[in-house]
Amino acid sequence: PVTTAALADSVNPCTFSVFTALLLLAMSAGGRRRSLSVGGAFIAAVFLAYYALGLGLIKVFATLPWLKYAVAALGLVVGSYEVITSLGGRFKSPLPDPLYKTTSRLVEWTSRAASVPLAFCAGLLISVTLLPCSSGPYLVATSLLAGLPGYQRLALLGMYNTIFVA
Repeated sequence: PVTTAALADSVNPCTFSVFTALLLLAMSAGGRRRSLSVGGAFIAAVFLAYYALGLGLIKVFATLPWLKYAVAALGLVVGSYEVITSLGGRFKSPLPDPLYKTTSRLVEWTSRAASVPLAFCAGLLISVTLLPCSSGPYLVATSLLAGLPGYQRLALLGMYNTIFVA
C-alpha cells in the first residue's frame, strides 16, 4: 500500500509544472550543466522536506490513532468535491491564488538566478506550498507507517519519498 500511494503521489501535476518550469528557465539562464545542478538541489530539498513532514505526520498518527479515520472522511469529502467541480473541464490549480502566485514568482526568480543554494531553499519552501496537491496519498501512507516499528517507518518513508521524487 505504501508503494502504491507513492506511485500515485508521484504523478502530481503541481510538482510536474513547478519542476518543468524551474528546469526550463534554469536551462535558458545557465545552460544544461547549471540546470542539472539546480534541478538536483531542488529535488534533494523536496526529498528532505517531505521526509521531515512525513516524520511529523507519523508521530501525530501514532499519538492520535483515531485521526486516520477523520482524515479518511475528510479525504472522501474533499475528493468528491474535486470530482464534482472538475466536471466542467476547466483546470483550476488546487493551490489558493496567493500561494499559486507566490510559488510561480519563486520558481521564476530561482530559475533566472540559476543558483544551487537558492534552488535548494526554493525546494524546501515549495514543498510546503505543494503539500495540498499530494496530501491525500501522503496522509494514507504515513497513517499506515505509524503502526510499524521505528526502523521500518524510517525505511519505508525513505522508499516512499524516493519513489515520489523519482
